[in-house]
Amino acid sequence: MTKINKILEPKTGNNTIEKVSSAVNYLENGVKEVGKDEGLNFDVNIYVKTKKGTMQPSVFVIQNFAMQCATQLKFSSATYRILMYFIGLCEFENFLSIDQYTIADVLELSMKTVNRGLKDLMEQNIILSYPHPTDKRRNDYFINPNTMWKGKEQNRKARITKDKNTLELPFYNRDL
Repeated sequence: MTKINKILEPKTGNNTIEKVSSAVNYLENGVKEVGKDEGLNFDVNIYVKTKKGTMQPSVFVIQNFAMQCATQLKFSSATYRILMYFIGLCEFENFLSIDQYTIADVLELSMKTVNRGLKDLMEQNIILSYPHPTDKRRNDYFINPNTMWKGKEQNRKARITKDKNTLELPFYNRDL
């Protein structure tokens, strides 16, 4: 049942619905004067919806973090790859749940390299690790909102305010 049928059915008969449906078809094709021959008199409001621009899913990375990560942290290339993989994979509020075997498989790294990379990122407080509540083979990870964020800004501010001591980055220079 079309929108017109839902609106008109209780008030009018089927014949009027057919006439209005016919008039709507003309209006959709750009004809401005319709309904006079059928004895219909109605006002029409046309809403033109413009197509909004679409942007790929994205996060914003804190510039100070990016600069200090590039100049001060001496991570291996594998650790940087893990970090980029996490940034690309994270869900809203910087959350992701993944097991280390998947990381190793996707990035074609050894388990030892993945463990070392995750340890480096956790030591610098760039990612936080929590045991998964039901699957003991995996961890839930949270990317520090002082490094990057995916989600609403007010939620980022609330998270930083709530866990200020936990989220402090040891290398972070706010004057940069």
